[in-house]
Amino acid sequence: MDTHTRRAWLAGMAAPGLAAALPQAASAKVCSVPVDRRSFERYAKLFCDHDPAFMQYYTADVVLDIGSRGQIKTPQAIYDYYGKMRENFVETMDVLFFCSDAGGVAVELSGSYRCIKDADNSAIFNRSIHEGEVRRHRGIVLYTLEGGKFKLIRGPKAEVTSDWRMES
Repeated sequence: MDTHTRRAWLAGMAAPGLAAALPQAASAKVCSVPVDRRSFERYAKLFCDHDPAFMQYYTADVVLDIGSRGQIKTPQAIYDYYGKMRENFVETMDVLFFCSDAGGVAVELSGSYRCIKDADNSAIFNRSIHEGEVRRHRGIVLYTLEGGKFKLIRGPKAEVTSDWRMES
């Protein structure tokens, strides 16, 4: 069988399979979620910029569970907690993995904290940190949703991938 004949034969064999698959593809439902990747990345940018608009992603009784440091409750309390940190640090967040459904969001994040002003005895990082020092980390964060907003934020402690060091 020459090449032209073989291609025609293969196309003829594939056509019934494709025709059978097309009606199913046409009737497939589009899955929508309350928080998609684009929306989450917008939230992450607002959060890192410490723009109060990030609070719109939270329920009124949101809980941020920060492990051994306890829990922070309400959007305003979370905003205030990170506001104190933003006096001395700039945070970055990159989404490495994103998955969501109607009940929640799971993300793997890579990020950093850059010290922009000396922080003597930082309560958050348990040491003094000097302007120009950077710490890099990676971790998993889980967000439970209620009414399409974050109700509970939690996850295991982030892995420090590069401890505090001077960077230019």
